[in-house]
Amino acid sequence: EPSPSGLQEQALDVIKILLDPDTMDSTNTKDFFCGMFYDNYMSRLIETLVAGTPSALRQGGKPGSPPPPVSSLLLIVDLLSYCISQHSYRIKYCILRSNAVETVLELLERPEKALVGAAVRLLKTCVIMKDEFYVRYLQQRNIMERVLGAYLWFCRKENLIHSALLDLLDLLRRENIRSLLM
Repeated sequence: EPSPSGLQEQALDVIKILLDPDTMDSTNTKDFFCGMFYDNYMSRLIETLVAGTPSALRQGGKPGSPPPPVSSLLLIVDLLSYCISQHSYRIKYCILRSNAVETVLELLERPEKALVGAAVRLLKTCVIMKDEFYVRYLQQRNIMERVLGAYLWFCRKENLIHSALLDLLDLLRRENIRSLLM
């Protein structure tokens, strides 16, 4: 019998297939399904992310509900990264409306290395897109300041996270997106 996290991973794979624009027959199908997903379900996923942030955990979260498991948070961040790479305007609107990227960046403060790594991967996805929207979004919210803070925090503590953050900074240099570092 598959573990609950194994079932979540399978469900994520199914959602990715359903949200893949290349597998949809027509533009109408794509618009309908993506609209339904973003309008009805993305906010629930982001609420789960918010419940897993250090600030929400310090406040005790919602009464009567346990904090979301790390495995669920990882899969949600993975799905957000996928949506950033596959969808254009819907995910941008979602990010603006919900501050999803800032919520993911709060995971840099979690003790679980996998969550910190997932947050860094999502940022790398934003940078790799070479989209002015993401550059401006990251710049306006001083998101790189948090990344540099995490870099300084992890520089002597955890080589894997330190390397991932260095790789992100190197990507900014290679892509010549220095405006994020100023």
